[in-house]
Amino acid sequence: MDTAVAAIPLNEKGKALLIRAIYRLLACLPLQAIQWLGSGLGQLFWVSRSRMASTTVANIRLCFPGLPESGQMALARESLVETGKTILETGACWNWSLDQCRTLIRHVEGEALFAERCRDPRGLILLMPHLSTWEILHPVLTAHTRFTAMYKPPKIRPLDSWMQAVRNRASATMVPANRRGVTELMKTLKAGGCVVVLPDQEPERESGAFAPFFGVETLTITLVHGLATKTGAQLLLVNAKRLPAGAGFDVAFRDANSVNTPDQRESLAAMNAIIEEAVREIPAQYQWEYKRFKRRPEGKADFY
Repeated sequence: MDTAVAAIPLNEKGKALLIRAIYRLLACLPLQAIQWLGSGLGQLFWVSRSRMASTTVANIRLCFPGLPESGQMALARESLVETGKTILETGACWNWSLDQCRTLIRHVEGEALFAERCRDPRGLILLMPHLSTWEILHPVLTAHTRFTAMYKPPKIRPLDSWMQAVRNRASATMVPANRRGVTELMKTLKAGGCVVVLPDQEPERESGAFAPFFGVETLTITLVHGLATKTGAQLLLVNAKRLPAGAGFDVAFRDANSVNTPDQRESLAAMNAIIEEAVREIPAQYQWEYKRFKRRPEGKADFY
């Protein structure tokens, strides 16, 4: 092969086509095989001393200071293995039908509570942290409601329309992560509908405030507090839990109405505490490779 030709990088359209082709192939495999490949991907992240690995180690040292060094390293490695599974499972979910996704869900804790909150005319804010493979949740959610969620376009722009089409098939309305998107979320809640928010994304400083998360003052989105106090909406947290040996997933809903309180810091602390409780149940399945603590209070040292 001509080395000059081989060195030419794929353009964005080519990258999008390659990713979609890989994900289509993955969707032909059983879940256990997908997870085996994902484990290998996660091991590669670890042994290559990638940026993901260094961030994961930094976050786990910060959030689990009571663990011995060996325990922190073991959790970091296991976390990257689980992240590898999440990456490949997500691509498969985008190609599977909702019915096929539903067959992989073994048990749903709190589904009756979720159905009840969906019928509440005050609307429902569903908090969905970066815990396990959240794309598997769509068939459970759409069994009871349509929902509106904000999103940022992917870095590879040609993937955008495909990703939106995949999510729209799941009765999701995607709105941009800007002021117009917030307006759409508010309209949905005022009409008694459901909105989904990723509550553990780090916001810009003007869109957040500091509150404790794993004992660390963490910049936290104020969007949920604003939506809840202005509409009186109900709140739940939902997350998937990956079961061992390709057995599928459990899903858990838990009450989060403690977030709806007038005091902003109290509200943000309550939201972070609910997320933390869910993470502590399956800590390896949280996406610790994300720089959650990048923005620090004034005068505090950078963790990374």
